[in-house]
Amino acid sequence: IAPIEGEPYELSYDVLVMAAGSVARTLPIPGLAEHGVGFKNVGEAIYLRNHVLGRLDAASSTDDPGVRRRALTFTFVGGGYAGVEAFAELEDMARYAITHYYPRLSAADMRWVLVEAMGRILPEVDLDMAAWTVKQLTARGMDVRLNTRLESVTDCHVRLSDGDEFDSDTLVWTAGTKPNPMLAETDLPVDG
Repeated sequence: IAPIEGEPYELSYDVLVMAAGSVARTLPIPGLAEHGVGFKNVGEAIYLRNHVLGRLDAASSTDDPGVRRRALTFTFVGGGYAGVEAFAELEDMARYAITHYYPRLSAADMRWVLVEAMGRILPEVDLDMAAWTVKQLTARGMDVRLNTRLESVTDCHVRLSDGDEFDSDTLVWTAGTKPNPMLAETDLPVDG
């Protein structure tokens, strides 16, 4: 073992479990690698919180309706646990911030779009719970797009497979993971 600080040492074991986690899996979608932000670790979560608050600042400080609309449009791709959690929690935080700190903005000015390629969100839970969650999100004025894919994102312009196109300063990608590439650099067996 090579600790961050201190001398390397050896440790005997009976069973070794390597749990290196996963990293975001991106697809070859034009603009995704340049504009998409993940939600896999604390650093990305902090970045997204600050980014959303920064977009509220930008919207509050302009009278240009196009700039304001783009700043207040938040697009999330991926309807698993991470995507739905980020989508709902960040909208809740932004709604609170607008209500308490941004008198020039209204919660109705925001647009929150969740894009999911499958016909349901939250594949980890049963269909009734997934449907209930969609109902709760849409009751909050959030837009949930099922059976829809991200086609491209260029210059803050989002194009979806259902034909919709809109400007958005925020694109969060939570549509999949892959094993940590660090594992390829070891001689450890990989269960598949």
